[in-house]
Amino acid sequence: MIEPEHSADLSQQPAWVVSEPAYESDVLNPQLAISPWQGHRDFAYDLVGFSRPRLIVELGVHYGCSYFAFCQAVKDRDLPSRVVGIDTWEGDEHCGHYGGEVYETAAKTMAGSFADDRFVLYRARFDQATEAFDDDSIDLLHIDGLHTYDAVRSDFTTWLPKLAPDGIVLMHDIAPSSGYESARFWAEIKQRHPHLEFLNRWGLGILFPKGERWYRAGLAEGVPDKIRGYLYRGEWLVERYRAAIDLQWQREQTDRWWQESERFKQRVGELERRQPSGWLRAIGLVRRSDGD
Repeated sequence: MIEPEHSADLSQQPAWVVSEPAYESDVLNPQLAISPWQGHRDFAYDLVGFSRPRLIVELGVHYGCSYFAFCQAVKDRDLPSRVVGIDTWEGDEHCGHYGGEVYETAAKTMAGSFADDRFVLYRARFDQATEAFDDDSIDLLHIDGLHTYDAVRSDFTTWLPKLAPDGIVLMHDIAPSSGYESARFWAEIKQRHPHLEFLNRWGLGILFPKGERWYRAGLAEGVPDKIRGYLYRGEWLVERYRAAIDLQWQREQTDRWWQESERFKQRVGELERRQPSGWLRAIGLVRRSDGD
């Protein structure tokens, strides 16, 4: 049902390029800029450019911060990659249960910025969706569903046969500070395979369970050191965005207070014209001159 149309040329290893992407998804949903995925989405964007995956599959899209980062990388570089986002868009016990507004927002972003057949939103349960993919077909798999230990373990083991040789697995919310059981599963699975990791508040694990090609290529390009740079930049971008929100709020409040003051002055002026000045002075609404 969903297969890449072209094979990526992996005969030559590209250089890792650190980008400063602009995400079209943020125009419709600015809150993506401070979502739990914000701290590493520039890394994910550059990872797509570096490894040029033929097929990217995401388990757990929600509003699409990570999904649209993958899409943006494919679009900006004009790659023949397919990007498939799988979700029921009904919620779970961690992100909460919700109505149709989340899927509608993601679908509007698709229609506005990623309306070609490389990009697919697939409404299904994760275990049901495996039937749509061949074994050894997925080059980049992102697991970000329910974060209980059993759920993450099930997602990993169920989808591992679908991962291509030298495929990469991303796992979100793996930092101990996240408070999720996905951190416990990550602590176990990373002992068995080469890996890299972001240990910011939420955390992102990068696992290489079917070959070390991209792990070794990343080491050669200094990716572990670059991860620290992505962490600092992600935190800076979030703080800058929050500061911009605070400044905008302050401006809006100042404008509102000024408008209320002007309306009050106009009302006092109307009362001065309509009522005897003695009555106004008695209730304290008469403007006083310097001589009063």
